[in-house]
Amino acid sequence: MKTAIKRMVRKACAWYVEPLYQENDKLRNQLTQLCESNEAQLKNAAETQAALLKRITDIENREEWTRTRFEEMSSRIADIEHREEWTRNRFEEQDRRVTDIEEREEWTRKRFAELTEQIGNRTDGISAGENDEYIASYAQSGEDAIISYILKFLQIQSNEITYLDLGANHAKKLSNTFHFYKNGGHGVLVEANPELISELQAERPDDVVLNRAIAIDQKREITFYVLNGDGLSTTELEEAERACKENPEVSIKSKYTVQTCMVNQILEEYFIASPMILSIDLEGIEEAVLEQIDFDQWQPTIIVLENIPYTPLLSLDHREFRGVDFLNKKGYTEYAFTGINSVFVHRKVVDKFNEKRKKELEKKVFETRR
Repeated sequence: MKTAIKRMVRKACAWYVEPLYQENDKLRNQLTQLCESNEAQLKNAAETQAALLKRITDIENREEWTRTRFEEMSSRIADIEHREEWTRNRFEEQDRRVTDIEEREEWTRKRFAELTEQIGNRTDGISAGENDEYIASYAQSGEDAIISYILKFLQIQSNEITYLDLGANHAKKLSNTFHFYKNGGHGVLVEANPELISELQAERPDDVVLNRAIAIDQKREITFYVLNGDGLSTTELEEAERACKENPEVSIKSKYTVQTCMVNQILEEYFIASPMILSIDLEGIEEAVLEQIDFDQWQPTIIVLENIPYTPLLSLDHREFRGVDFLNKKGYTEYAFTGINSVFVHRKVVDKFNEKRKKELEKKVFETRR
Protein backbone atom coordinates (compact mmCIF):
# COMPACT_ATOMS: atom_id res chain seq x y z
CA MET A 1 0.00 0.00 0.00
CA LYS A 2 2.76 2.39 0.92
CA THR A 3 4.55 1.51 -2.26
CA ALA A 4 1.48 2.33 -4.34
CA ILE A 5 1.12 5.69 -2.63
CA LYS A 6 4.78 6.55 -3.36
CA ARG A 7 4.27 5.67 -7.00
CA MET A 8 1.23 7.88 -7.14
CA VAL A 9 3.14 10.76 -5.56
CA ARG A 10 6.04 10.34 -8.00
CA LYS A 11 3.63 10.27 -10.94
CA ALA A 12 1.86 13.38 -9.59
CA CYS A 13 5.25 15.17 -9.35
CA ALA A 14 6.13 14.08 -12.85
CA TRP A 15 2.82 15.31 -14.21
CA TYR A 16 2.37 18.55 -12.21
CA VAL A 17 5.56 19.68 -10.46
CA GLU A 18 8.09 19.01 -13.25
CA PRO A 19 6.28 21.35 -15.72
CA LEU A 20 6.25 24.00 -13.05
CA TYR A 21 10.05 23.71 -12.69
CA GLN A 22 10.47 23.88 -16.42
CA GLU A 23 8.18 26.93 -16.62
CA ASN A 24 10.14 28.51 -13.78
CA ASP A 25 13.45 27.94 -15.62
CA LYS A 26 11.97 29.44 -18.76
CA LEU A 27 10.79 32.50 -16.83
CA ARG A 28 14.21 32.78 -15.17
CA ASN A 29 15.92 32.71 -18.60
CA GLN A 30 13.57 35.36 -19.94
CA LEU A 31 14.21 37.58 -16.91
CA THR A 32 17.96 37.14 -17.35
CA GLN A 33 17.73 38.14 -21.02
CA LEU A 34 15.51 41.10 -20.11
CA CYS A 35 17.99 42.30 -17.46
CA GLU A 36 20.89 41.97 -19.87
CA SER A 37 18.93 43.89 -22.50
CA ASN A 38 18.11 46.65 -19.96
CA GLU A 39 21.76 46.87 -18.89
CA ALA A 40 22.84 47.28 -22.56
CA GLN A 41 20.24 49.99 -23.08
CA LEU A 42 21.31 51.77 -19.90
CA LYS A 43 24.94 51.60 -21.04
CA ASN A 44 24.02 53.02 -24.46
CA ALA A 45 21.99 55.76 -22.78
CA ALA A 46 24.97 56.66 -20.54
CA GLU A 47 27.30 56.80 -23.53
CA THR A 48 24.83 58.96 -25.47
CA GLN A 49 24.48 61.29 -22.48
CA ALA A 50 28.28 61.60 -22.16
CA ALA A 51 28.57 62.41 -25.88
CA LEU A 52 25.83 65.05 -25.55
CA LEU A 53 27.55 66.58 -22.51
CA LYS A 54 30.83 66.73 -24.45
CA ARG A 55 29.13 68.47 -27.38
CA ILE A 56 27.44 70.93 -25.01
CA THR A 57 30.81 71.70 -23.36
CA ASP A 58 32.43 72.20 -26.77
CA ILE A 59 29.62 74.54 -27.87
CA GLU A 60 29.94 76.52 -24.62
CA ASN A 61 33.75 76.81 -25.12
CA ARG A 62 33.31 78.04 -28.69
CA GLU A 63 30.64 80.45 -27.53
CA GLU A 64 33.04 81.82 -24.87
CA TRP A 65 35.86 82.12 -27.46
CA THR A 66 33.52 83.97 -29.83
CA ARG A 67 32.39 86.32 -27.04
CA THR A 68 36.03 87.04 -26.09
CA ARG A 69 36.97 87.76 -29.72
CA PHE A 70 34.03 90.14 -30.07
CA GLU A 71 35.07 91.95 -26.90
CA GLU A 72 38.66 92.24 -28.20
CA MET A 73 37.46 93.56 -31.56
CA SER A 74 35.17 96.05 -29.82
CA SER A 75 38.11 97.25 -27.72
CA ARG A 76 40.33 97.60 -30.81
CA ILE A 77 37.65 99.50 -32.70
CA ALA A 78 37.20 101.86 -29.74
CA ASP A 79 40.97 102.43 -29.61
CA ILE A 80 41.12 103.14 -33.36
CA GLU A 81 38.21 105.58 -33.07
CA HIS A 82 39.97 107.31 -30.16
CA ARG A 83 43.22 107.67 -32.14
CA GLU A 84 41.28 108.85 -35.16
CA GLU A 85 39.64 111.54 -33.03
CA TRP A 86 43.03 112.54 -31.59
CA THR A 87 44.50 112.80 -35.11
CA ARG A 88 41.55 114.84 -36.33
CA ASN A 89 41.98 117.25 -33.40
CA ARG A 90 45.71 117.62 -34.16
CA PHE A 91 44.96 118.46 -37.80
CA GLU A 92 42.40 121.04 -36.71
CA GLU A 93 44.93 122.56 -34.31
CA GLN A 94 47.53 122.70 -37.10
CA ASP A 95 45.00 124.36 -39.43
CA ARG A 96 44.21 126.97 -36.80
CA ARG A 97 47.90 127.54 -36.18
CA VAL A 98 48.66 127.95 -39.89
CA THR A 99 45.79 130.43 -40.20
CA ASP A 100 47.07 132.38 -37.19
CA ILE A 101 50.63 132.44 -38.54
CA GLU A 102 49.41 133.63 -41.94
CA GLU A 103 47.35 136.40 -40.33
CA ARG A 104 50.32 137.54 -38.20
CA GLU A 105 52.61 137.37 -41.21
CA GLU A 106 50.21 139.51 -43.25
CA TRP A 107 49.87 142.01 -40.40
CA THR A 108 53.65 142.22 -40.01
CA ARG A 109 54.17 142.69 -43.75
CA LYS A 110 51.63 145.50 -43.92
CA ARG A 111 52.96 147.18 -40.79
CA PHE A 112 56.55 147.14 -42.02
CA ALA A 113 55.42 148.50 -45.39
CA GLU A 114 53.67 151.38 -43.62
CA LEU A 115 56.67 152.12 -41.42
CA THR A 116 59.07 151.93 -44.36
CA GLU A 117 56.98 154.43 -46.27
CA GLN A 118 56.66 156.73 -43.25
CA ILE A 119 60.37 157.03 -42.56
CA GLY A 120 61.39 157.23 -46.22
CA ASN A 121 63.03 153.77 -46.37
CA ARG A 122 65.51 154.76 -43.69
CA THR A 123 66.73 152.36 -41.03
CA ASP A 124 67.96 153.41 -37.64
CA GLY A 125 71.33 152.06 -36.58
CA ILE A 126 71.68 149.55 -39.41
CA SER A 127 73.28 151.25 -42.38
CA ALA A 128 74.18 149.65 -45.68
CA GLY A 129 77.82 149.99 -44.77
CA GLU A 130 77.35 148.07 -41.51
CA ASN A 131 75.48 145.24 -43.24
CA ASP A 132 78.01 145.01 -46.03
CA GLU A 133 80.89 144.41 -43.63
CA TYR A 134 83.06 141.56 -44.92
CA ILE A 135 82.99 138.37 -42.85
CA ALA A 136 85.74 135.78 -43.19
CA SER A 137 83.80 132.51 -43.14
CA TYR A 138 85.33 129.33 -41.74
CA ALA A 139 82.19 127.22 -42.05
CA GLN A 140 81.49 124.68 -44.77
CA SER A 141 78.94 126.76 -46.65
CA GLY A 142 78.86 130.21 -45.06
CA GLU A 143 76.77 129.21 -42.04
CA ASP A 144 78.80 131.44 -39.69
CA ALA A 145 78.17 134.45 -41.96
CA ILE A 146 74.40 133.85 -41.80
CA ILE A 147 74.50 133.40 -38.04
CA SER A 148 76.63 136.53 -37.67
CA TYR A 149 74.11 138.54 -39.68
CA ILE A 150 71.21 137.33 -37.50
CA LEU A 151 73.00 138.06 -34.23
CA LYS A 152 74.13 141.51 -35.42
CA PHE A 153 70.59 142.30 -36.51
CA LEU A 154 69.42 141.25 -33.04
CA GLN A 155 72.07 143.67 -31.66
CA ILE A 156 73.95 140.98 -29.76
CA GLN A 157 77.56 141.91 -29.07
CA SER A 158 80.36 139.56 -30.16
CA ASN A 159 81.69 139.04 -26.63
CA GLU A 160 78.21 138.02 -25.44
CA ILE A 161 77.96 135.12 -27.88
CA THR A 162 78.08 131.61 -26.40
CA TYR A 163 77.88 128.29 -28.25
CA LEU A 164 77.71 124.53 -27.88
CA ASP A 165 79.38 122.78 -30.82
CA LEU A 166 78.47 119.06 -30.98
CA GLY A 167 80.80 117.33 -33.42
CA ALA A 168 83.22 120.25 -33.49
CA ASN A 169 85.73 118.51 -35.82
CA HIS A 170 88.62 120.94 -36.60
CA ALA A 171 89.33 124.09 -34.61
CA LYS A 172 89.02 126.40 -37.65
CA LYS A 173 88.44 124.48 -40.85
CA LEU A 174 84.72 123.80 -41.53
CA SER A 175 83.86 125.25 -38.12
CA ASN A 176 80.49 126.92 -37.52
CA THR A 177 81.78 128.57 -34.33
CA PHE A 178 85.42 129.65 -34.85
CA HIS A 179 84.39 133.05 -36.31
CA PHE A 180 82.62 133.83 -33.03
CA TYR A 181 85.53 132.54 -30.93
CA LYS A 182 87.89 134.80 -32.87
CA ASN A 183 85.64 137.79 -32.11
CA GLY A 184 85.37 137.22 -28.37
CA GLY A 185 82.74 134.52 -28.02
CA HIS A 186 83.25 131.35 -26.01
CA GLY A 187 81.63 127.97 -25.47
CA VAL A 188 81.98 124.20 -25.33
CA LEU A 189 83.39 122.01 -28.10
CA VAL A 190 82.44 118.32 -28.02
CA GLU A 191 84.45 116.02 -30.28
CA ALA A 192 84.58 112.22 -30.13
CA ASN A 193 87.67 111.82 -32.34
CA PRO A 194 90.69 111.76 -29.98
CA GLU A 195 92.98 112.61 -32.91
CA LEU A 196 91.52 116.15 -33.06
CA ILE A 197 91.53 117.04 -29.36
CA SER A 198 95.08 118.45 -29.18
CA GLU A 199 94.37 120.73 -32.16
CA LEU A 200 91.17 122.04 -30.57
CA GLN A 201 92.88 122.70 -27.24
CA ALA A 202 95.84 124.45 -28.87
CA GLU A 203 93.84 126.64 -31.26
CA ARG A 204 90.97 127.46 -28.91
CA PRO A 205 92.33 127.56 -25.38
CA ASP A 206 89.47 129.72 -24.06
CA ASP A 207 86.85 127.14 -25.03
CA VAL A 208 86.01 124.02 -23.03
CA VAL A 209 87.04 120.97 -25.09
CA LEU A 210 85.44 117.60 -24.30
CA ASN A 211 86.61 114.33 -25.86
CA ARG A 212 83.20 112.67 -25.63
CA ALA A 213 80.62 111.06 -27.90
CA ILE A 214 77.06 112.25 -27.54
CA ALA A 215 74.96 109.35 -26.26
CA ILE A 216 71.44 108.58 -27.44
CA ASP A 217 70.99 105.79 -24.89
CA GLN A 218 72.42 104.80 -21.51
CA LYS A 219 75.72 103.41 -22.80
CA ARG A 220 78.73 104.91 -21.01
CA GLU A 221 81.15 103.96 -23.77
CA ILE A 222 80.72 103.62 -27.50
CA THR A 223 82.79 102.73 -30.56
CA PHE A 224 83.75 105.73 -32.70
CA TYR A 225 84.71 105.11 -36.33
CA VAL A 226 87.29 107.52 -37.77
CA LEU A 227 87.15 107.93 -41.55
CA ASN A 228 89.84 109.45 -43.73
CA GLY A 229 87.33 112.00 -45.10
CA ASP A 230 86.80 115.28 -43.25
CA GLY A 231 83.62 115.46 -41.20
CA LEU A 232 82.53 111.87 -41.85
CA SER A 233 83.64 110.13 -38.64
CA THR A 234 80.72 108.75 -36.67
CA THR A 235 79.47 106.45 -33.90
CA GLU A 236 77.12 104.82 -36.41
CA LEU A 237 78.80 101.92 -38.24
CA GLU A 238 76.01 101.87 -40.82
CA GLU A 239 76.65 105.55 -41.65
CA ALA A 240 80.39 104.93 -41.91
CA GLU A 241 79.89 101.98 -44.25
CA ARG A 242 77.43 103.96 -46.36
CA ALA A 243 79.98 106.78 -46.80
CA CYS A 244 82.62 104.25 -47.88
CA LYS A 245 80.17 102.75 -50.36
CA GLU A 246 79.28 106.18 -51.79
CA ASN A 247 82.93 107.19 -52.18
CA PRO A 248 85.61 104.52 -52.83
CA GLU A 249 88.26 107.06 -51.75
CA VAL A 250 86.82 107.04 -48.21
CA SER A 251 87.61 104.27 -45.72
CA ILE A 252 87.49 103.55 -41.99
CA LYS A 253 91.05 104.13 -40.89
CA SER A 254 90.67 103.51 -37.14
CA LYS A 255 88.18 103.08 -34.36
CA TYR A 256 88.22 104.10 -30.70
CA THR A 257 86.24 103.34 -27.58
CA VAL A 258 85.06 106.74 -26.36
CA GLN A 259 83.25 107.79 -23.19
CA THR A 260 79.78 109.23 -23.73
CA CYS A 261 77.72 112.04 -22.26
CA MET A 262 74.17 113.38 -22.68
CA VAL A 263 73.44 116.84 -24.10
CA ASN A 264 71.49 117.95 -21.03
CA GLN A 265 74.49 116.98 -18.86
CA ILE A 266 76.74 119.35 -20.80
CA LEU A 267 74.20 122.18 -20.69
CA GLU A 268 73.67 121.82 -16.95
CA GLU A 269 77.39 121.59 -16.17
CA TYR A 270 78.80 124.32 -18.43
CA PHE A 271 76.01 126.83 -19.09
CA ILE A 272 74.16 129.18 -16.77
CA ALA A 273 71.85 130.37 -19.56
CA SER A 274 70.98 128.84 -22.92
CA PRO A 275 73.83 129.00 -25.46
CA MET A 276 73.05 131.41 -28.30
CA ILE A 277 74.29 128.93 -30.90
CA LEU A 278 73.81 125.16 -30.91
CA SER A 279 75.66 123.48 -33.78
CA ILE A 280 74.99 119.76 -34.37
CA ASP A 281 76.98 117.69 -36.86
CA LEU A 282 76.88 114.08 -35.65
CA GLU A 283 76.53 112.10 -38.87
CA GLY A 284 73.17 110.39 -38.56
CA ILE A 285 71.95 110.93 -34.98
CA GLU A 286 71.07 114.64 -35.10
CA GLU A 287 67.32 114.20 -34.61
CA ALA A 288 67.77 111.71 -31.76
CA VAL A 289 70.05 114.21 -30.00
CA LEU A 290 67.57 117.05 -30.51
CA GLU A 291 64.84 114.98 -28.88
CA GLN A 292 66.99 114.60 -25.75
CA ILE A 293 67.19 118.34 -25.09
CA ASP A 294 64.96 119.82 -22.41
CA PHE A 295 63.62 122.74 -24.46
CA ASP A 296 61.59 123.98 -21.51
CA GLN A 297 64.89 124.88 -19.85
CA TRP A 298 67.32 125.31 -22.75
CA GLN A 299 66.35 127.43 -25.76
CA PRO A 300 69.32 128.37 -27.98
CA THR A 301 68.68 131.41 -30.18
CA ILE A 302 70.10 129.63 -33.25
CA ILE A 303 70.40 125.92 -34.07
CA VAL A 304 72.51 124.65 -36.99
CA LEU A 305 71.72 121.17 -38.25
CA GLU A 306 73.21 119.20 -41.15
CA ASN A 307 70.44 118.36 -43.59
CA ILE A 308 71.82 116.43 -46.56
CA PRO A 309 72.87 112.79 -46.92
CA TYR A 310 76.57 112.28 -47.60
CA THR A 311 77.56 112.31 -51.26
CA PRO A 312 80.93 112.92 -52.94
CA LEU A 313 79.06 115.04 -55.51
CA LEU A 314 77.68 118.57 -55.31
CA SER A 315 74.17 118.05 -53.93
CA LEU A 316 71.40 120.11 -55.52
CA ASP A 317 68.19 118.13 -55.05
CA HIS A 318 68.88 115.78 -52.16
CA ARG A 319 68.23 117.90 -49.10
CA GLU A 320 66.64 116.32 -46.05
CA PHE A 321 64.30 117.84 -43.50
CA ARG A 322 65.77 116.50 -40.27
CA GLY A 323 64.42 118.29 -37.24
CA VAL A 324 62.20 120.71 -39.19
CA ASP A 325 58.86 119.49 -37.81
CA PHE A 326 60.29 118.79 -34.36
CA LEU A 327 61.92 122.21 -34.02
CA ASN A 328 58.85 123.96 -35.42
CA LYS A 329 56.88 122.48 -32.51
CA LYS A 330 59.57 123.77 -30.15
CA GLY A 331 59.23 127.33 -31.48
CA TYR A 332 61.89 127.46 -34.21
CA THR A 333 61.70 128.52 -37.86
CA GLU A 334 64.12 127.40 -40.58
CA TYR A 335 65.66 130.77 -41.46
CA ALA A 336 68.06 129.47 -44.12
CA PHE A 337 69.29 126.35 -45.87
CA THR A 338 72.85 126.62 -47.18
CA GLY A 339 72.75 123.54 -49.37
CA ILE A 340 74.32 121.55 -46.52
CA ASN A 341 73.02 122.87 -43.21
CA SER A 342 69.72 124.29 -41.97
CA VAL A 343 69.86 127.38 -39.76
CA PHE A 344 66.93 127.61 -37.32
CA VAL A 345 66.03 130.72 -35.32
CA HIS A 346 63.91 130.83 -32.18
CA ARG A 347 60.71 132.71 -32.99
CA LYS A 348 60.22 134.15 -29.50
CA VAL A 349 63.62 135.87 -29.60
CA VAL A 350 62.87 137.40 -33.00
CA ASP A 351 59.31 138.36 -32.04
CA LYS A 352 60.56 140.06 -28.89
CA PHE A 353 63.22 141.97 -30.85
CA ASN A 354 60.77 142.92 -33.61
CA GLU A 355 58.25 144.21 -31.08
CA LYS A 356 60.93 146.38 -29.51
CA ARG A 357 62.08 147.51 -32.96
CA LYS A 358 58.54 148.43 -34.01
CA LYS A 359 58.14 150.63 -30.93
CA GLU A 360 61.44 152.35 -31.72
CA LEU A 361 60.35 152.97 -35.32
CA GLU A 362 56.93 154.22 -34.25
CA LYS A 363 58.61 156.57 -31.81
CA LYS A 364 60.90 157.76 -34.60
CA VAL A 365 57.89 158.37 -36.87
CA PHE A 366 56.18 160.31 -34.10
CA GLU A 367 59.25 162.44 -33.48
CA THR A 368 59.68 163.03 -37.23
CA ARG A 369 56.09 164.26 -37.55
CA ARG A 370 56.57 166.67 -34.67
